[in-house]
Amino acid sequence: MKENCEKSRQRGFTLIEVIVVLILVGIMAAMAGTGLVTAVQGYLMAAENAEVSQKAQMAMTRLTREIHQCSDCDAGNAPPGPLGTAYNYRIFDEAHPDSEVSRKLEIWGNELKLGPQSGDTFVLVDQVQSFSLARNGADGTITITLVMTHKFGGNQTFVTKILPRNI
Repeated sequence: MKENCEKSRQRGFTLIEVIVVLILVGIMAAMAGTGLVTAVQGYLMAAENAEVSQKAQMAMTRLTREIHQCSDCDAGNAPPGPLGTAYNYRIFDEAHPDSEVSRKLEIWGNELKLGPQSGDTFVLVDQVQSFSLARNGADGTITITLVMTHKFGGNQTFVTKILPRNI
């Protein structure tokens, strides 16, 4: 009978062994959770970076088109700067190549707006940290600099140089 009692005691786990296993499983689950959270944050940052880059590319493409059509890019205005500052210029009308249309770019809050000089503008791009146009006197090119703000922090700068057709 004594042998049977000893055998039955040796078959199970002690309370300490169960607690140690639970602690080890908890530590491994916490490490796996941390890795999963890090992977999701990396994915969200990459998706947001792609979104900001796509917005900036669309805005730069539109601005490049505007500057290519510019008939008077030096209308006596300073490049956009503080809130509400506007840059006025004229472009040739696509429908009527002999006539010009007055246009404006303006910064309002974190938005860059584009539209007719005397009408309503539309939001070209948001999340704008800063924007500038600079004319190079030597070769006549216009440098557009657009700095976009990321939701997760940080900025990304986009720069392009354009030579207007009608300088």
